[in-house]
Amino acid sequence: MAAKKNLTENIIDENMIIHGDIKFKGKTVLCGKVEGTISGDNLHVSETGILQGDATVTEMICHGRITGNIHSLSLSIGSKASVSGGICTGNLEIQSGANMDCTISKNKEQTKNIVPVTPPSSAKAGALVSLAFQNKDVVNIFFKEAAHNKILVDLHKDISIGKQIMSVYGEKGCGKTYICRALESRLVGTHKTIYLSNPVGSIKDILQRIARELKLDIAHEGKQADVLSSIKSSIAKNHHPVVLLLDEAEKMYPATLEGILKYLSKLYKVNTGHIQLVLFGDAGFKNQMETFCSHYQIEQEHHYELPPLTEEETKKYIEYRLEAADLSNNLGTLSNLPINTVKYIYAASNGIIGIINSLVVQAFQRASASNSSVVLPKHVPGDNNIRTFISTASHYMGFSTASR
Repeated sequence: MAAKKNLTENIIDENMIIHGDIKFKGKTVLCGKVEGTISGDNLHVSETGILQGDATVTEMICHGRITGNIHSLSLSIGSKASVSGGICTGNLEIQSGANMDCTISKNKEQTKNIVPVTPPSSAKAGALVSLAFQNKDVVNIFFKEAAHNKILVDLHKDISIGKQIMSVYGEKGCGKTYICRALESRLVGTHKTIYLSNPVGSIKDILQRIARELKLDIAHEGKQADVLSSIKSSIAKNHHPVVLLLDEAEKMYPATLEGILKYLSKLYKVNTGHIQLVLFGDAGFKNQMETFCSHYQIEQEHHYELPPLTEEETKKYIEYRLEAADLSNNLGTLSNLPINTVKYIYAASNGIIGIINSLVVQAFQRASASNSSVVLPKHVPGDNNIRTFISTASHYMGFSTASR
């Protein structure tokens, strides 16, 4: 490794760029840039340091930028750091202000050596819980205790037996996107899935997005009829079922929804390549769908209504998300929510998952900031704050509203 050495300390200078893997002993201070993996003992990433690759070290302090997976027995992340990837550690400290886009798991070999004595800082508790409730790994965090799992199983069955148009309705933040993305994951290998979130635009815009997902060479200025014809030819030629998943379908213009139902329903043929539609929308979208399907005599073969969580499901859901993130050793007694606190969260959220997520994060931050060893009902934001949480609930669902 091209670096200055001072007995046990290596320094990768600010002006250095290293392409390749590094193994070291002792301590290494990264001030420059490394594009590759790093493994060794004690790694210190300074504010100017950049690592684009995985790190496997005994201890790490990060004040710079890391894009990759971190495996470390002990990890401290500074307020100016930016980390994107997966973290596996036995002891984690995160300062307020750090930019984190990570999944966190526990280094099980170090579990026996971790003995929380005092409540974590509010910055650490808030960061840990916020990351846990913004986890984008749908397959591993999908909650199977409520109606979500039954709807997922039934939708998968409907698609497998060839039903054409299905829809899921529910309040904003109730977990429709979880079902949508989990369904997409289940269909891998058997169906070509096209996921469109926030499907705003004309019918031509939507058709062009479908064509791009099918890797068709379509000119942007091409006629709508030509785009539709190309989609039809591609589906018939490949004899491969295509499932179109439309998330936040209530945002579609009425004319666009009309076109989707009118044109794409004509592409359906059971024994050849065909397209199936699954639409996810709010409660008001149900009436719109029924009106259009009735007008064009299109059979909506199955629709499902996703209810909010019950109080008992809310309790199980919160426990499940904290357990899935494996936070008990980092949060200590804070990870145990009294039943009265759960009741308060349920009452304030009405069982809407997106709001539950927001309230849990805020409650943990407040409890930790007051040095409380337990999250109490008083730490849960009151009714005056609920409207703010409703408007930001989608942020805590762990999904972007931008199209892929």
